[in-house]
Amino acid sequence: MDRVTGILGKAQDSLHAFPGYTSYQDKEQRRDLDKQVRVAAADQIVQVVDLLTAASAAQVAKGDLSQVSATEAVTGKTRALADRIRTAPYGFTGVFSDGAINTAALEQLRQFDIAIQRKAADLAKLAQGGLDSAEKVAAVSKEVDDIGLLFDTRGTVVETAKPSTDAAVLDLLDTTVPPPASPLLDVERGAAFSVLGDDYVANAVVSLVDGDTRLSFIRVGKNADGKAVWFVGASTPEVPSAQLIEEASETTDKAFDPTTRTATATVDTGKGTKQRVPAEYAVIPQRGDASVGMLLVLGGVRHEFSGRPVHDQDVTVYGKGNL
Repeated sequence: MDRVTGILGKAQDSLHAFPGYTSYQDKEQRRDLDKQVRVAAADQIVQVVDLLTAASAAQVAKGDLSQVSATEAVTGKTRALADRIRTAPYGFTGVFSDGAINTAALEQLRQFDIAIQRKAADLAKLAQGGLDSAEKVAAVSKEVDDIGLLFDTRGTVVETAKPSTDAAVLDLLDTTVPPPASPLLDVERGAAFSVLGDDYVANAVVSLVDGDTRLSFIRVGKNADGKAVWFVGASTPEVPSAQLIEEASETTDKAFDPTTRTATATVDTGKGTKQRVPAEYAVIPQRGDASVGMLLVLGGVRHEFSGRPVHDQDVTVYGKGNL
């Protein structure tokens, strides 16, 4: 059951789900939403049927008959799956009942919907290349089987209102998806934003690039003790969004610390923009989840920060001001 809980936690509102999908939490909408999800999935798979049909026709036109029979068989199998998904009958028990519903089951339904969508996309990619070998036919057939297993187990979850613990199914659901980048990355110098209703204006922004990772350090003024107040946001959960106080800064000629990561920075303070500034950064271990520590070495100056985490859903970014 611990494994079920862990996998359920990987699909959050950041994930792109099917058209019309919002939430199964509203029991009045649950049946309509379920139908929308299934129709969207069936439509995706029908598009794959069209690709497979075209591939079979192309094989015949070229006189390559070696895989025609196998292609037609897997096309029929795929069409049957689309029909099964579209027309699946459900009663008024399970998640469609009026009783209390297991929250884990509702969240796992979302996992199933996302996994089926992804598998359908993978299936389309395989079909686009044509089925000119037994290996490709087998790969398409396996994807169809995987989607069928997901859908059948999804139906069991719908009817029982209990999450599946089947290991083979959980393996198909276990697809790690990176969370969305922090909205703080959208803050430019002069832009206004709020966190839990408290308003701020960015008077300086340090933007870091580390390969595919992006970070922004955003200065918003000083606190009552005269210390600079910053926010940090990133494109990776390894760097938590946070509100920080600059505790210390000093010029340093130390070599790069092996515990930090190197990056290239763009610095915008209103006195001109500096680009390609050498930088290092690190998350400094803290006690407990209620505090965040950061290190930023920028142009030979070491800055140390401490503060508290910020939830990205509490951040709203507004238009740019006149700074």
